[in-house]
Amino acid sequence: MPARAVQGSDDADILNALRPVAEIAPHFVGGIRLKWRTWLLGHPPHIRFTGDISGQFEVRIDRESASISPEGGYIAPGWDKEGRHSLWYAGRLSKYLLMRGTEQWSAWSAYDFGTGAAICGACTLPQNEALGHQIRVLAHNPVLIGAVPGQIVRCNLRADMQSDALALFVPFAPVWALPADPLHADKRTARIMPANSLQRVRMASVDISSRAAKRAVFTWCAAINEAGCKRLALAIEDVNAVVLWQEYRRAAKKIWGEIR
Repeated sequence: MPARAVQGSDDADILNALRPVAEIAPHFVGGIRLKWRTWLLGHPPHIRFTGDISGQFEVRIDRESASISPEGGYIAPGWDKEGRHSLWYAGRLSKYLLMRGTEQWSAWSAYDFGTGAAICGACTLPQNEALGHQIRVLAHNPVLIGAVPGQIVRCNLRADMQSDALALFVPFAPVWALPADPLHADKRTARIMPANSLQRVRMASVDISSRAAKRAVFTWCAAINEAGCKRLALAIEDVNAVVLWQEYRRAAKKIWGEIR
């Protein structure tokens, strides 16, 4: 039984068959593997070894001497380029392949949970270009208010939703998130949530040219007026937010009286 491993003199030397090799095994760790010994270009694996690598252990990749990278894998010039690569170690040869991703497919509205987004695989995209603002909606504050009177969305949250928040797309930048029924909310716990964009009311943009537009403005005013009548507190103690909320209350009262 051989007691000592002997380094091969050359990869093509026929006498290498008589030289005992060390118990060394290569391991391709990480990266994005497409199939057996094939990885996605740009995401190669870390090349590591287990076994007796003491002494004059030498690794070559494509006949280039390899060294250990800061991440702990063996690398050599061109080791992560596209194509097939040869890994030489302890008189043995292994191969691996790096190739470009060739699969292509078209996204389609596979799932729609009423969030304004189409979910297909790992992609979540707006159903149309108008839904360009994404926001995280809390289950207890599903009414979103925008800066333009009439910009209001009531999120219909799923009954089986496990999380207390949901990300969805809306056609405007929300300024406030209100409880579903402000007038009957518990003022001890219900709060007015400032959203991502604290914009002032854009009174000049009020549109009541159609029945639907007028109904949206009424709904916008009603939600703000009900939250104000209930004297719901803001979720944050910020002077600017308080002043801005008072501006929205005054605007809602004024518009309600003018177009009623």
